[in-house]
Amino acid sequence: MSNKHKFAELELEEYLATLPEQKNLSGKYKLLPMDSDRIISAGTNSIILTIPEASMVGRILGYRKSVRTHPEHYGLWGFDITKNVESTTRILEEFGFTNVTKLHPYVRTSFNRGVEPNAVFISPDLRENGRNTVQEIAETEFEKLANGRELLAEYEESHRRISGAIKNGLYQADVFAHGYIGSDNKIRYDKAIRNMFFVVKNNYDNTGRLIIEDLDHIVLKKKQSKENLWDQQNPIFPRYASVIFSGH
Repeated sequence: MSNKHKFAELELEEYLATLPEQKNLSGKYKLLPMDSDRIISAGTNSIILTIPEASMVGRILGYRKSVRTHPEHYGLWGFDITKNVESTTRILEEFGFTNVTKLHPYVRTSFNRGVEPNAVFISPDLRENGRNTVQEIAETEFEKLANGRELLAEYEESHRRISGAIKNGLYQADVFAHGYIGSDNKIRYDKAIRNMFFVVKNNYDNTGRLIIEDLDHIVLKKKQSKENLWDQQNPIFPRYASVIFSGH
């Protein structure tokens, strides 16, 4: 691990140590004020905090959006999905993708819900002090970017490659997030794949580049010849959904 990542760990640890702690029957978690200037985004599954001195960000998977006893706070606990992220990153690199953001995990135990280990994932702050804006695919107005047409074509081709690799039966996709299960109880795989992608917009020349960064809701693995072993391999994280695509 580089000195920069170690410095980021220490900086984030110092901040998290200042947060109050809530305990209940299932464990303990940290209370983060919803108006904290450290918060970059609070998504479906994870919350991203800035680590300003190190110019990095920390992604915490697993948080309560509203704490009953502290309604103006998020509750943080942080599942360790290191093996899942490493598996998905490896598969994407096998597909030939070179734009996957490296997420560096570090294990910590200062908050947990009775489940250890817990982890925070550290990566560069792609905003670069205001030079860039990081956007979700759904929020990106491709027609307004100088290279929007080419970027949209790149995204659609990337999405097709990942979907195709899964649907041909050689790879397996596990989706473990309630946000990707519809009211009909069917899993929204296209949405799960789409939400892996982000666009980094250069605010000076109005161009964008495509990155794969959000890997906390989907796991890509080579198809197993035997029954899916998710529960045995991942005892601390419940499997909400797992399907091997057949191509139909």
